[in-house]
Amino acid sequence: MLDNDSIDNLPNPEQNTNNTSKGGFIGFIMLHNTTLIAIILSIAAMLGNNLERMQQNADEAENDIKDRREYLETETQRLSEEIDQLDLKYDSTSAKYAEIAKELTSRADSLNKIETETIKKEHEQEVLLKHIENQNKTSNAADTIFQVAILISSISLTSRNKKLTWLATLLTAAGVVAEVLIYFA
Repeated sequence: MLDNDSIDNLPNPEQNTNNTSKGGFIGFIMLHNTTLIAIILSIAAMLGNNLERMQQNADEAENDIKDRREYLETETQRLSEEIDQLDLKYDSTSAKYAEIAKELTSRADSLNKIETETIKKEHEQEVLLKHIENQNKTSNAADTIFQVAILISSISLTSRNKKLTWLATLLTAAGVVAEVLIYFA
């Protein structure tokens, strides 16, 4: 049974027991910092999966370029051998020689086009790999920032130290900025 003293000690529902109204948005962030970090880390994990997919696509494109290079080398070698045999078989003034030479020239032009496309793809691939590498570095930095923020936030929750809470909040903001840079880079 409740007596008058225990009724006086009950919290008044009209009084705000958390300090979010005093701190506004920053107070809310400080109060829920660990939850916000967890949400942001899950978003970062999704971005990490996207980076892994980009890396896999880049690896596949690199293998495609390698296959094209091998094809070009094989075809160029074969074409060179055919030209050597052509010189041995036919007189360079004959119509047959001219017809075969025209066909071989056409094939050489085709190989040159493939070579040009391959060079362009190699350049695009180099740019993409550099972009992925930079995003991975930024992602790793953001993950480290978030891990430190979680650690500091946990310490601040147990010690009720507002300076540590502010530091964890600032680190969370820095991590958010890093993740945004990854997304828009």
